Amino acid sequence: MSTRGNVLFVNHFWLEDSGITEEDIINNSRYLEGAIENSYKIYVHSDMYPSGAIDDLQEFLRLDGAKHRATDSSYLSAWFVGWKCLDMSRWTRSFSDRDFDAQKNRNPSLKNFKESRDFFGIGLLQEISDWASYSYLIIPNIIEENGIYQFDENSFDILIYDSDFRKFLGLINSEDGLEDIQHEEWWY
Repeated sequence: MSTRGNVLFVNHFWLEDSGITEEDIINNSRYLEGAIENSYKIYVHSDMYPSGAIDDLQEFLRLDGAKHRATDSSYLSAWFVGWKCLDMSRWTRSFSDRDFDAQKNRNPSLKNFKESRDFFGIGLLQEISDWASYSYLIIPNIIEENGIYQFDENSFDILIYDSDFRKFLGLINSEDGLEDIQHEEWWY
């Protein structure tokens, strides 16, 4: 069975206008609800368990295009979908026709796809998916200089939650790696 996940890119204008920080989002459910409401939401059908998803998200967020689009969450979200689809396309093309037919026999949800490249397993959402096992909230880091808050174009924080955002699981920075893990048993 696939490990499904939600990926949410928080709208930078909402963060900037409200002055809300990641600590506010982690510690106050009202701010978390605001971050969710003001995010671009993406559903990924597989490989979203933290030990796999974090590597993918960090790889994506380290790309120059992502770093320089920290303040453009709509573009960043669209680019993530395209990047993920290209990644899935490379993966599915690695199957021979016989391998893909075997996959279709084991997974009935693939039965309507004629070729492996017809299946990307990613979508855009208006609301978070309740099918997901994990949710990842992507927040551009905000730095303060002389009392002025600005976005740090070189790093993002990834806040990890359970599927319905009721339980905060950890914080990972796109540049530095693991910062805080509260529940190690969920990592794999």
